[in-house]
Amino acid sequence: MIKNNKGFVLTEVLILSTVIIGVLIFMYSQFKNINRSYQYSFKYDTVEGMYLANNIVNYINDGNFDKLVELLNNDSKGYIDITECNIENSNLISYCSSLFQKTGVEKIIFTHENLSKLRQNMNSLDSDFKKYINQIQTTNNENDYRIIIKYQNKTFASMRFNKGNAYVQDGLIAYLDGINNTGNGHSNETQSWVDLSGNGNDATLYNNPVWSNNSLTFDGLTNYARLENTANMEFPNGTTWEVRIKIVSLMDLNTTNSTEFFGSWEANGGGGFSFNTNNNFKVGLYLSDSNNNTVVKSITSDTQNNINQYYTLTAVYDNQKLKIYINSLLASETSYEGVLNPAVVPFAIGGNPNTTGVDRYANVEFQNVLIYNRALTENEVKRNYQADLARY
Repeated sequence: MIKNNKGFVLTEVLILSTVIIGVLIFMYSQFKNINRSYQYSFKYDTVEGMYLANNIVNYINDGNFDKLVELLNNDSKGYIDITECNIENSNLISYCSSLFQKTGVEKIIFTHENLSKLRQNMNSLDSDFKKYINQIQTTNNENDYRIIIKYQNKTFASMRFNKGNAYVQDGLIAYLDGINNTGNGHSNETQSWVDLSGNGNDATLYNNPVWSNNSLTFDGLTNYARLENTANMEFPNGTTWEVRIKIVSLMDLNTTNSTEFFGSWEANGGGGFSFNTNNNFKVGLYLSDSNNNTVVKSITSDTQNNINQYYTLTAVYDNQKLKIYINSLLASETSYEGVLNPAVVPFAIGGNPNTTGVDRYANVEFQNVLIYNRALTENEVKRNYQADLARY
């Protein structure tokens, strides 16, 4: 007798088909979730979006932070819409409009770091904006605030900040910024460079260095700038000097000379930045040892640097080690325990007006200058460099 297996085969086929269909449905649902997350990942907090957001944070810190906080505290919604640059008493309204247009802002709001109040009052915002806000991870720090941005290309970005988290503020005694060289935006006509630290260490321009593209260019022949009020400045707790520069051209130097382009050099005091014929960056300081003897300590970067390329140079001395960073990376260091001698003459930018000879000035373009009365940590050096990248 032959056994009939057709019924069994049909049953097995139905069971297998059901399993396969179930697996396919599961895989499709997972793919939808993955694809949705994929799409969001390329809309939320993109590299470009965060870069532009940091520019806006720096704009707010340039003179609008206190007013925005005041407006926010008087608003029942928990946020204020600043898309139209409707910031009362702002000194930088025209700059605001230009900045928002340049960065492609469709909508931007200023709010508390804790978003609970905002999330209760966002009915007027579109659905995509709400979805983005609901996924933002926040803290409960009452001193922090947040901007939330929707760009015209339908991407989103958000950044937490407070009044001083652009450049490091602690110990900052001079801050010259090319974007805001007057304290009220940028001017190509100004003959001074305003100190934004509030310490009055403005720089006076001599022999007409040229402003362009938010930078100040020195011709290497006659022009320079000087921070007149920095003469005899002391740094008992160490110091940090930071400049954002581009070397336009090298001088025709012999192998023993170098061109000084920022610092205070006179009577065994101070020190500064220079570069040599090999196009290596160098920093030198006049230090006093335990017997009050003056010792010159200098370090030079090992790698050659390119003409017409921007660099953030940071010299750090903590009374034990002298370090030079290039674009936030440690380029060279040396150990020496001592105290930096007072800068007898004012700090100069673009050259050394206190000496003679053909090598006294440099053909260099400056975007900013920062001077601290303490040694920054490595993380703080990196933070300032990131601020440079965002601003320029």
